[in-house]
Amino acid sequence: MASRIRRSVRASTALSGSSRIRIRGFETNAIARATRCFWPPESCTPRSPTTVSKPSGSAGRPARPHNPGGAAANVIKNATLLLTGTAANIRQSPASAGKKASAADHAAAQWDRLHAQSEAVKTYLSLSESELAARVGDGVAGHDLAWWRDRQAKDLKEGGRGAWGGHHHAQTHGFMDLAKNLVVALSAAGLLWGGQYRTGKDIMHFDLRTGTVRHRT
Repeated sequence: MASRIRRSVRASTALSGSSRIRIRGFETNAIARATRCFWPPESCTPRSPTTVSKPSGSAGRPARPHNPGGAAANVIKNATLLLTGTAANIRQSPASAGKKASAADHAAAQWDRLHAQSEAVKTYLSLSESELAARVGDGVAGHDLAWWRDRQAKDLKEGGRGAWGGHHHAQTHGFMDLAKNLVVALSAAGLLWGGQYRTGKDIMHFDLRTGTVRHRT
């Protein structure tokens, strides 16, 4: 039996009225509000109530809202720079799955990108001193081990602040735990995921821009 869970999501001015979607076991009732939130650097409180039915058990638990502030973007850059050699910019244009790909495929590609960045944050903030030293070696991006020690210590403090949303501990949770299958399902139904916005992202938001929501059974 599905368990009913009430949570809040943010709605943009692109939405109008209310929409009800039932997709592969997911049921969502989204009520529009004239507000838009971006992440990072801005943050705001979720305002529009949404009722969601999901299968019971851990797989049915909803992700909590996240609105990390601007400092969180720097933690993400540092984490990805150290672990991959390239600093990720959370505000960059969304990932593409190719010209002929579906909206759901594009959403899945962007989810993969953000999920990888979230996992990088968890790994980076969890590195022990010896693991950090092994990663840095003779230096990374022009910075020596002393710089990275200092940077990680500051980022650890930042990762424990409320700017990371409901989790508050980026070291344990990263910045995103929104289920991929939910993102794909809602995107396939015609909603645009806030994680695909061109600059600031609104990871817990979906909006309707086409005027219709396709029904899935």
